[in-house]
Amino acid sequence: MRTIGHGGLDSLPLTLEALGRVIRPELIDDALTRAGRHSIRLRKLPACGVVWLIISIGLFADLDMPSIWRQVVGTLASLWQAVARLKPAGKGAIANARKQMGARVMRLLFRSVSSPVADKRTRGAFYRGLRLMALDGQKLNIPDTPANAKAFGRPSTQRFGKDVAGGYPQLQLLRLIETGTHVTLEAVIKPCHCHEYPQTTHFLDVAPTDALVLADRGFYGYSVLKHGSDIGRQLLVRVASHVKFESIKTLSDGSSLARIYPTNRDGRHQTNGLIIRVIRYRIDDPNRTGHQIEHRLATTLLDEQTYPATELIVLYHQRWEIEMDNDELTTHQLLNRPVELRSRTPVGCVQE
Repeated sequence: MRTIGHGGLDSLPLTLEALGRVIRPELIDDALTRAGRHSIRLRKLPACGVVWLIISIGLFADLDMPSIWRQVVGTLASLWQAVARLKPAGKGAIANARKQMGARVMRLLFRSVSSPVADKRTRGAFYRGLRLMALDGQKLNIPDTPANAKAFGRPSTQRFGKDVAGGYPQLQLLRLIETGTHVTLEAVIKPCHCHEYPQTTHFLDVAPTDALVLADRGFYGYSVLKHGSDIGRQLLVRVASHVKFESIKTLSDGSSLARIYPTNRDGRHQTNGLIIRVIRYRIDDPNRTGHQIEHRLATTLLDEQTYPATELIVLYHQRWEIEMDNDELTTHQLLNRPVELRSRTPVGCVQE
């Protein structure tokens, strides 16, 4: 079978059969019932068929809607029986069915199947008993329609001192993945101008109890580290160069304990402080980005004997697993097109 996204008609049946082992009929029925969409039947498209159509849209970006629908019906026996006496669905029927289905069904279905799958034998999945997770965001171009632009916004850039709107609207997709398997455990969709940071505590809430979350500097902050400490989730986060720390103690491995505060006022009065560990290092390879620039990591792992600084420095760069996964999504699955999603409505984009 060829790579997902380039498989076309010959790989679709095999892919759907494999997915059917995870996305079982009872899970689809439950999601439809909970969303109040189980009774939907729009001419040639039963509700469970619309769910599989939406799944297939995201996987096979090089096929048109009627082609995807024919393959879905031909592959899944339960659907073949349900539509055997009906004429093939056209673009209008498919668009109407997706509109009435909404996005909540797909959200509920995703949550029912999104769980960690790595075990102790999975390479790159654990560090000293902690399950490695990576958190990051990416922006996807979506079709240029008034509805999409209003819901998600457009990027902008400066030209000759003036703000110029981007060519396409964009949505922001934030994901928490398991580094060893690239399985997405949680995903949040926001307008393109929303900041990543406010969503971080939600991702910590849904992360496994044994998680060590790796994140870039956009996710660093007092409230995130405090929340992680309060609920028992560990973090290893890159820190921007302008951030200052109140150093407390230098540890035996060269890292240090520091105290951070929620506000400047708390810092002046030394109230509500949180102790974290700071690791400083430089990259000595002249061929790598950031050569000889000081990099800093903040972590809730305070014991340098159990979690040595050199190990955490090397470990942090496993965060690039989610960058690789982002590339797999946009370049290979979505074919690296100018417009990476095809839906012309906000609900349709969320479905995809």
